[in-house]
Amino acid sequence: MNELVFKVNEYITLKLRYGNTNIYVKNILFNQCKFLLLNIPVENISKFDEIQSIDEAAEILDKSMEGRSRKNILIPPEQEFWGHCSNLQAWTELNYDTRVLHSNLSFPLLKELTKAGDPIAKRVFKEEIANRFLEGKITQKLYLVKEKYLDHLNKEELESLIEDYIDSLKNLKYSEEKDQEIKYVIEIGLKYIKEEIVKKLIEKYKDFNPNDIIALNELGKVFRTMNYYDQAIITFKKAIEVDKYYFPSWINLSDTYGYMGKIRRSIRVIKEVLKFYPRKSIILDYLGHIYWELGFLHSDFKYYDKAIKVYKQTLKKYPEDPEIYQRWCGLGDAYRGKEDFDKAVDAYFKALKNNKKDLFSLNELINIYNKKGDIEKVIFLCKQALSICPSFCPPLEVLYNIYCKRKDYDNAIKICQKALEYDIKEKNFIFPADWVRLGKAFYKKGAHSEAIKAFIRALKIAPRDQEIMKHLRDVIWEIFAMRLNVPDFLLIDDQKLIKRLFHNFFV
Repeated sequence: MNELVFKVNEYITLKLRYGNTNIYVKNILFNQCKFLLLNIPVENISKFDEIQSIDEAAEILDKSMEGRSRKNILIPPEQEFWGHCSNLQAWTELNYDTRVLHSNLSFPLLKELTKAGDPIAKRVFKEEIANRFLEGKITQKLYLVKEKYLDHLNKEELESLIEDYIDSLKNLKYSEEKDQEIKYVIEIGLKYIKEEIVKKLIEKYKDFNPNDIIALNELGKVFRTMNYYDQAIITFKKAIEVDKYYFPSWINLSDTYGYMGKIRRSIRVIKEVLKFYPRKSIILDYLGHIYWELGFLHSDFKYYDKAIKVYKQTLKKYPEDPEIYQRWCGLGDAYRGKEDFDKAVDAYFKALKNNKKDLFSLNELINIYNKKGDIEKVIFLCKQALSICPSFCPPLEVLYNIYCKRKDYDNAIKICQKALEYDIKEKNFIFPADWVRLGKAFYKKGAHSEAIKAFIRALKIAPRDQEIMKHLRDVIWEIFAMRLNVPDFLLIDDQKLIKRLFHNFFV
């Protein structure tokens, strides 16, 4: 079968290859599952009262051409190809009207076109993000945030979006689903935009559900962020009136006094809760933490002593508490603050005895033994921490440096590879530094090809990082000095990258 090519516009091209229709954006393959769901002439869409878009048609009509059932309907590949061409051409001629192309295709395609620099697509894409956010359910909003679609809007556009969302809440009746949605939008607002607009949203939510304790606490935190401390205190006290057993309200009130520099008042708030709160161990833990923070902030041993006293009292009074390991950890922190390292070590080991997966205590023990110069103990504890979480950065970095200092590059490489394998398996975000660490170990070992692979992986995450570029240049310089060629195993794009770094040295 001959290859067919159809250029829709300067950004979009369709190609029929081996019976499959592929979409290209600026000559780069756009990997998108495609099927010819239906092909309704644009001028006919408005004739249907019930169907205003291809998406609605997909819901109403039998999706007979989706998924496996598509195998039962024989459409010649060329006919299907021209059907796609027709749909995409109509879509572009109508300035990417989202009614005429299925959203499963149009939305991600708009995203790619925006990246490619298409100004019309950029405008439509932003409008589509806003529409989906305003009209979609909470799952749609979660999707937009998770996939970083909101990052395509600038601050002013986000503020306008939240303002529109606030307007949409007028005369809205209470429902549990809407309640959860508004709380989530508040979280989004706190992350992305001005506190003033978030305050408006929370005030609106208060009208929607006036005695919601979470909304009151969120509003108080917004006031506190804006340095409106008096209003924050009034709001947190209102939350306490609604439910005095909701401890986060007391914590927020105490923290606000702390921000104001009223330390005694801050402590008094927590002590007040001790008079009636059923689980006093939680209150005592927090009190101990406040004393530790004060010791840390003011470098004052008297606060550490008070923290030690509170933690010891709690440990004695509640020996069977399931969270006892956190108490031992807090006690260790207080002793470490006083530089009483032997007692700190004892406390951290007791924390580990009660929770063998306590990475925080393990990390503190590693730091203490590192200061003491007990390297073998440090290695043992690092291995223990990495057996729990192979990519836990502090012990990984410590053990990596020890191995490299000893020129034990094989073990340095091994722990880096295990960390990357773990993060890939768990779908954790991988930082450029993770690949750089591996690349440096390979380079020190003399494994130039593997070092280049690792540094290129890092560059793909952070293309303009000068430090990574320097590491890559160092490897290439050495290859030049040894009169070696650029490794053949690299992809053509990677070879182009290397040649771009050293274009003066390639003929």
